[in-house]
Amino acid sequence: MNSAHHDNDFPAHALAAKQAWDLGLDIALVLYSPLLDDSSGIPAEVRRNYPLQLPLKMDAAYRAQIAAVWGEHALTMNASFDTLYVVTVPYETIGRVLVQGPSLDASIAYRQEQRQRAEEAAKAPERPQLRLV
Repeated sequence: MNSAHHDNDFPAHALAAKQAWDLGLDIALVLYSPLLDDSSGIPAEVRRNYPLQLPLKMDAAYRAQIAAVWGEHALTMNASFDTLYVVTVPYETIGRVLVQGPSLDASIAYRQEQRQRAEEAAKAPERPQLRLV
């Protein structure tokens, strides 16, 4: 867990996002732009370009760089717009949470890699093992 808070302390949308993120899934938060101000850390130009709903994608491949911290009232994270920003997303600004599991290509590649490892292990000569009787 990224914070000391219990899951039942979060509003439903924030809880869904946090759980998906904790599972290693890609998520996109659709934020209500009118509720965001300068204190969010999201650049004013970005907020102007998305006057009603602002999509904020969190790609699990960049989990360490995003450094999401699920606080009591808001999510704080690193986000890249024209450069890297530390942003604070109050939970009440989250309108929707979109969750995406691993891509089909990634799943196929993973299965192929596992199959190849199994085949290589089957071809390898059996090594002597210590057997206790």
